Amino acid sequence: MFTTFHFANAVKAASLALAVGLGVTSVAHADEYERWIFVYNSGSSEIVDIRMISVHDPVLSPNLLFGAYIGAGEDMIVEPLDDEGYCFFDVLIEYADGSEVALWEVDLCTATSVAVDEWDYEISYM
Repeated sequence: MFTTFHFANAVKAASLALAVGLGVTSVAHADEYERWIFVYNSGSSEIVDIRMISVHDPVLSPNLLFGAYIGAGEDMIVEPLDDEGYCFFDVLIEYADGSEVALWEVDLCTATSVAVDEWDYEISYM
C-alpha cells in the first residue's frame, strides 16, 4: 500500500535525484567554458599583481602575472591556475603605486574583458 509517508519519501527521493542530476549537468556545462579574461589597464600606474580566488575555495592564487606587469593603456589575458570547474572568482588587482582594486564574484565563464583603473572597473560580458 502506498501511504502518504511513502509518497512523501518518493517525492523527496525524486527531488534529490533531480537536484543531483542538475548539479552534475551544470558542472559538466561549466566545464565547457574558457575562464580567461582580457585585463585592460586604464589606470596611470602599472598593474603588478593579479590574484584570483574561486568563491568556493578560500585559497588565494599566486600572482598570475608571474613577474610581468600590465602597463598603463595595455592589456593581457589572465586566467586562474586551476578553475576546478567553477565560474565565479574574486579578482584582486594591485598597482605599482600601491592601490588595489577588488572585483567580487566575476563570472569568468561569460566575462570577456575588464577595464580597470586604480579606483574602479567595468566588466564586459558575452
